Amino acid sequence: MGRRLFYVDVIRGFALVYMVLCHLFTYFSLQSVYFSKPYFIPELNIPTLLPPPYIFFVVAGMSVYLLVQKRVGGGVQCWGLFFQVLRRYGVYVLVSLPFTWFMFGFNTYYVWGEAIAGIGLAAVFVGGLLSLRDWDGRLLLVFGVVFFGFKGVFYHFLGSLAPYEVVSTDLRVFILGLLVNMGFRGWFSLATSVPMLLAGVAYVKWFIQGDEGRVLFFSVFCLFIALGLHLAGFEINYYDRSPSTVFFIYAESGLLCFFLHGLSQKPFFKEKLEGLKVFGFYSLFIYLGHFLFIVKPLEVSGYINSFSPFYGWVFSVSSVFLIYLLAEYRFRGRIDSGRFLYFQVACVLIVFFVYASGCLLNSATGGFKKIVVAVAHPDDESMRAGDILVNSRIRGDEVRLILFTDGCPDEKMPFKGCEVQRREEMQKALNAIDLGGDDLRFLGYDDQGFVFDLGPEGVKEAVENMSGYLDEYRPDEVFVHAYEHGHVDHDSVNYIMKKAFDSSQIKDESVIYEFVGYNPFYYGKPIPKQRDVLDNRLYPLNDVKLPGGVGPRLKRRMIASYVSQDQLGVCNLSLDWPHPRECCEKALLRFFYHGSDKIRVLPEYNYSRSPCVNDSCRFEDVGLEQWRGFYEITQATDQLLK
Repeated sequence: MGRRLFYVDVIRGFALVYMVLCHLFTYFSLQSVYFSKPYFIPELNIPTLLPPPYIFFVVAGMSVYLLVQKRVGGGVQCWGLFFQVLRRYGVYVLVSLPFTWFMFGFNTYYVWGEAIAGIGLAAVFVGGLLSLRDWDGRLLLVFGVVFFGFKGVFYHFLGSLAPYEVVSTDLRVFILGLLVNMGFRGWFSLATSVPMLLAGVAYVKWFIQGDEGRVLFFSVFCLFIALGLHLAGFEINYYDRSPSTVFFIYAESGLLCFFLHGLSQKPFFKEKLEGLKVFGFYSLFIYLGHFLFIVKPLEVSGYINSFSPFYGWVFSVSSVFLIYLLAEYRFRGRIDSGRFLYFQVACVLIVFFVYASGCLLNSATGGFKKIVVAVAHPDDESMRAGDILVNSRIRGDEVRLILFTDGCPDEKMPFKGCEVQRREEMQKALNAIDLGGDDLRFLGYDDQGFVFDLGPEGVKEAVENMSGYLDEYRPDEVFVHAYEHGHVDHDSVNYIMKKAFDSSQIKDESVIYEFVGYNPFYYGKPIPKQRDVLDNRLYPLNDVKLPGGVGPRLKRRMIASYVSQDQLGVCNLSLDWPHPRECCEKALLRFFYHGSDKIRVLPEYNYSRSPCVNDSCRFEDVGLEQWRGFYEITQATDQLLK
């Protein structure tokens, strides 16, 4: 057992290539395999059909078993064996601390959210278990299921012992919180990681014994259990780590290991898999290196999450090719063009699998949504509905944006070339989320009270046009400005889209929401509960939750595109367009960024009255806008629509 096993290096290499490709795509692209469709599969709450960490942890279990067997063959027993494992894998836990702190911040390490630390600790635990005796593979897998199952019990009784994140300077609380996270609360805790490593131990034992058929049988058996539990209501859930998930992990990892082991045994494929072996040989260095020398420079330079999905994959695959060439040269002292070609084919096949499997499963389960967002002005899509657009684009939903006005009132043109500037700012903002072309519909109405220009007949025509548009596009969800007496154009869009939705063919199969902008009382907050005409218990407002990191960053980038809208007197078009200075960006974000967007299902409003209790907003003129005529127009339009 002293020599390396070729198929173990191949499996490890495949796991690393798969994971690095997915990681780099997530950092290059504005989409992410972890929460963007088609890669993310909502039915299973899972990132790709084969989540990147699964195989990496399983093959780590294989390595632990091989290390233990090698030391046993050398005469090392029990405690000596355990300390050998501790010396080998305890280093992972220590190395992960400065690495994680530098890349993601100390809190990520504290909550046990980094893979290397998780593998290191789980490997020490599994190594200790293997140092006691030579366990039967089936018993190890059963133990993994039970160990995973007790995670919920531990969490129920011990989860409240200390805060999840670093919030206290009390050393006792700090240490207790870290231990709880390491044990069962962290993303890569022992309760989550140990079952995966035990699966690797069982599989490699069976491969060594020449009983690869047992790996196949057990994998298929676990797949049926996982799917049966899923259909029975105990759903497979990667992010929530549901009990059925462990069977799904066993099934997927076992099937892949069986497949790669089989290929590795065939002379025809062995040479073609040498590239994966090289990746597996340098796995730790490649894992750390792709973060330190690719992801970190992207973050520092500001190019992280800056590219369309297509270019995200192009740059990701190209980076992996470069990593391979460096590893191959270090391993052999030369580059073999044939092996490089086969490695390229393997990478392309992995990308195809990630994309195609996601598309097929999402199409079969109805995972895609069609979204319409209707806004009054250029900038509203970023400052009022930015979270909605960013979230939808990150998930991979199909989005259509309707812009009602040009953002430049004829009676008060803010500056020369206003319409062109506003349109260019909007396009720059939308470029951040790869939205444009046929995704946009410009209606071209004049800013500041377009309903007064249209009159009741024109508003009725706008309602009919929008109703026809909804019938043709058939969105699953529609988002519009809240009815909140903040801007007459915002309330006009709310009225037109609500009437259009109610008269459309999709009203019984789709949902229309409203998002908060501003009102006579607050900017970026809803009307106070005591002044709202609605009962907030019946119509609750919910935050639009963005995926951490990329989501808020994209929204800020969109808002910072609107240099002409600076309200603090800091930005200057000649100095700050199209690349705003830092002081200009900060001024825009300070005034316009108010955290998460808030939405609710659009209620049935009485548009002849203001949205404040007792119609108390009717005579409050916000800004330069006169509201009295608005209610007359809505009443007259209602009569025409009957």
